[in-house]
Amino acid sequence: MAEIEPRVEKLENRVTSLEQQVSNVITKMDMYITESREARKRFDDDMREMRRKHDDDMREMRQDMKEMQKN
Repeated sequence: MAEIEPRVEKLENRVTSLEQQVSNVITKMDMYITESREARKRFDDDMREMRRKHDDDMREMRQDMKEMQKN
């Protein structure tokens, strides 16, 4: 019986260690997901701005071409 107690204690220590490692991994995954969402939002915002600028440029170019046709 005396032999079982140290083994149980050793197992309890390993379980505690594993629980801490799992907790650390979960925390890191949560941070990664948050950072990924923020990066995706920045990318989407940048693309939206680029499209808007492109549309404005094309609109201006079309207007210039119409004016040139009139002359």
